[in-house]
Amino acid sequence: MVVHTPLHQRPGVRVRVCLRAAARPVGLRTLPRGGSVVCAPIPRAVGRGRLARSGGARGDRRDRPRRSRLLGFRSSAGRAAAAGGRRAGPQRLTLPPRTAGTNTGVVSLSRWWKGIPALVAVSVLLAASAVSAAAPRQLRVGRAPPVPTGAAVLGGLAPTTPISTTVVLKPRDPAALEAYATAVSTPGSNLYHHYLSVSEFRQQFGPTDSQIAGVAASLRRHGLTTGTVSANGLAIPVRSNAGGLSRAFGLSLRRLRLHSGRTAFAPDQAPQLDASVAGLVQSVLGLDNLVVPHPLAVPAARALPRAVPHVVTGGPQPCGAASASGFYTADQLASAYRFSGLYGAGDQGSGQTVGIYELEGSFPSDITADEGCYGISPSVSYATVDGGPPPPNGSAGDGIETSLDVETVINLVPRANVIVYQGPNNLQGGYDTYSAMVSQRAARVITTSWGTCEAQLGPGAAQAENALFQEAAVQGQSTFSATGDSGSTDCTGSNALAVDDPASQPFVTGVGGTRLSALGPPPTESVWNGTCQGAPCGGGGGISSFWTMPSYQSAAPGAINSNSSGAPCNAPAGGDCREVPDVSSDADPATGLAVFYNGGWGGVGGTSAGGPLFAALTALANASSACAGSPIGFASPVLYGSASHVYSSVFNDVTSGNNSIFGGGLYPAGPGYDMASGLGSPQGAQLATNICAPQVAAGNPGTQTSTVGAGVNLAVGGSDSAGYPLTYGASGLPPGLSINSSTGAISGAPRTTGRYAVTVGATDSRNRSGSSGFTWNVVPAITYPGNRHARVGKAIKLQVSANDNNSGPLSYGASGLPRGLSIKSTTGLITGRPSMAGSYSVVVTAKVGAVSASVPFRWTITGPNVARASLTGIATGRPKLAFTLNAGPGSPAVKSLRITLPSGLRFRGGSSLAGRTSVVGSDGKRIRGDTLSLSKGRLTITVPKGARSVRVTIAAPAIAVTSALKSQVKQKKVHQLGVTLNPTDTNRFTATVFVFLKPSSSGSFALSHATRSAFGASLSSLGVLRF
Repeated sequence: MVVHTPLHQRPGVRVRVCLRAAARPVGLRTLPRGGSVVCAPIPRAVGRGRLARSGGARGDRRDRPRRSRLLGFRSSAGRAAAAGGRRAGPQRLTLPPRTAGTNTGVVSLSRWWKGIPALVAVSVLLAASAVSAAAPRQLRVGRAPPVPTGAAVLGGLAPTTPISTTVVLKPRDPAALEAYATAVSTPGSNLYHHYLSVSEFRQQFGPTDSQIAGVAASLRRHGLTTGTVSANGLAIPVRSNAGGLSRAFGLSLRRLRLHSGRTAFAPDQAPQLDASVAGLVQSVLGLDNLVVPHPLAVPAARALPRAVPHVVTGGPQPCGAASASGFYTADQLASAYRFSGLYGAGDQGSGQTVGIYELEGSFPSDITADEGCYGISPSVSYATVDGGPPPPNGSAGDGIETSLDVETVINLVPRANVIVYQGPNNLQGGYDTYSAMVSQRAARVITTSWGTCEAQLGPGAAQAENALFQEAAVQGQSTFSATGDSGSTDCTGSNALAVDDPASQPFVTGVGGTRLSALGPPPTESVWNGTCQGAPCGGGGGISSFWTMPSYQSAAPGAINSNSSGAPCNAPAGGDCREVPDVSSDADPATGLAVFYNGGWGGVGGTSAGGPLFAALTALANASSACAGSPIGFASPVLYGSASHVYSSVFNDVTSGNNSIFGGGLYPAGPGYDMASGLGSPQGAQLATNICAPQVAAGNPGTQTSTVGAGVNLAVGGSDSAGYPLTYGASGLPPGLSINSSTGAISGAPRTTGRYAVTVGATDSRNRSGSSGFTWNVVPAITYPGNRHARVGKAIKLQVSANDNNSGPLSYGASGLPRGLSIKSTTGLITGRPSMAGSYSVVVTAKVGAVSASVPFRWTITGPNVARASLTGIATGRPKLAFTLNAGPGSPAVKSLRITLPSGLRFRGGSSLAGRTSVVGSDGKRIRGDTLSLSKGRLTITVPKGARSVRVTIAAPAIAVTSALKSQVKQKKVHQLGVTLNPTDTNRFTATVFVFLKPSSSGSFALSHATRSAFGASLSSLGVLRF
């Protein structure tokens, strides 16, 4: 019988091989802890075995199969060995992948005992348990943060150091969540604005309760303390210390001194979790504090030399102290960006709540002072997350970002509720603060002016944020983020192209920066690019290295341009990466926004001002009658949709400047979308109306001209910014035409000439409509006479025919006729005798009533121009080439002559050719002002003022023959070569004369008679070219 000997749970154990029919133990070796039982039949006698240890990496082992092999047979029950076979060489037993922290054992049976065919069973029991209770396998999640350049490792972090972390879980079905977030934000979708509550989100997209419980239980088994799961089910808070986290996650926490001098900590490798739950976890935040999000506000260096008067907009008005600060006040920005129409309708944001994201302490007394200045009483409350940030230090600039953000919002939308969410400034605190804003869903509009360079953030944290911003979209929350203040190179300490998170997130609207030099309206703006406190600064923008371009962005005018690329984010073939910013507003601290901070008024700039401004505009829109109680939600799709349909009515296009603060030119502003200013700055009231109440527009094709009796098929179409289907109608169409009510296509054949005022209308399923008007001309049909040819002095008679379908009397006209010809207006007959050679562009016209039709053609008149050529110096093999071209009687003067040699022949002399070429007139004197150029084997001689006779002489050696052509001639492979002469007269008419060179039996070319050209030119056979 087979006897299994249990193994004790200690670091090293023995393996007993028990024999069937011959119980002789062979091969005792030590195996490591943590394996499992593997049994398989083998031949009866086995030589002494050896255990080979396989270290294996500690990383993610999901791609390695769980298998055991012994002597080439799988260890599953029921597999039998090949009968009676003998095998030579070592055989391997591979144990299942080890639990992290243990080693994997491999048994190598080095030789067989010969001549014993009986089978035995081998039982291998490893030390994790007696038979089957092996420790759970563990996998690493994500990646360890790289040690920053210039950082020094100081040693291990003290084990007793308390650390709080957040274990972020993946949504139940990430693809389904993304699809819903897209559909609920896309006008025309059947899910458009079908928002979910937080509980509905958790039920539909959050991890299941059993999945959450499984992850929490796994964490507790490893000695960690878990807190209350977030309302959306995506985050589990964990409390422990450095030692506990190191043991639980299988890593070491190290202290580092960064290049900046700040002391930080980070793990040496990615955290490991039980394999049963690792696939549910997106990221573990809080294991390092290398990256600290930074505020994107920039204090102004100085005030303007004089105060700028405030503007009456219907919104809150500032006190004298704010107006006298020398910086823009909120009412001035409201005027520049046309908020007045919203204020005039009594809209100041009542019932709306704006959430402001902050990672610093602040001074509520500053907010109170601002409220007193503007005479407003908004509701401003504070919510701390993860214990909140430390108390502010005014001398260090703490709280200036919060003052800018809060004061901008309350001064632009004074009746909205404002909640300031304040968390600690690290990645975990940043995530938890976003999580609180989204999971509580108290704020319909979220704005953040804090950012982290994508390259420093890492993909795990970015994906964790992405799920939150998708949830915000699903729940009808709008999220705006500043794009950064370092132009197109937004990573601190690097001049490489980079963008900021979260502005680059596909479900966040990124707000860039402009320089507002005049309020207007329309405002005068350029891309913000300047100097801030002695350092270069500018509006953030560029290409994401994480995200592909969303569909809402790709349709915008200018979004896909010469600077677009799919490389940074590894987009699929033919695709591009996400581009930022989406929109922009004033950010230049040189003008700045007047902010009350730390006891006084000062100026603050940076893209930080843009997020709150767009958040305020969105809150006003949500409260407006146009939105009718339905919040805008994720705003980018409707912003880009509006730009695609009525761009100039809702955005101020910023077309000058760039955001390349270190040179290089990327990225320039231009018409439409660009990566320096996005779609541009807002035209507030009109934009709010458009993104709330979808706009319907009927296409306007512009003035149309059709020929009577000819078929027409014109696609007019239309657009609905909400994507609803349209029906079409038209009035004033020419008789014979009609419009398709479903497609907007106009078709038919017009029966009557005339000028018609047409109006096309489009109406959507919600009875919103739009119309456009244009003129449609139906003109007579003229028969095309074709291009014509004639000789000087020859009588001409040409009848021009036209048909107006009996609409009225026709009158004719013509322009560009050759000299000596005319047209009769009542009949359209052209008669006369041409008196000058040339090529003429003629246009004949037939008119009836207010409309006319015309048709162009070319009329070529030829004269007796004669060309002669000679080739001398043949006997010496150094030919001299000469051409003479004479303009015949009644023909224009010669303007230029182009000589083209065939392949195998070339002009000799290169740059010296001009010195060996003479151009003389009929008087034998050099023609003044002549020029000569040689390009690609073509010699062009130009006579600027024209000449009746031109003689060109090229001194020997004029022409050279290539060796390849010589060889072809000797082999009788070439039978004829053609030299092309192209004389052009002062009427710009060009003729062509061909000179043929035919090879002789002696290997030379004879210059033969040329063809006659449109000039009537001819050449005599004058010589032989030898080589």
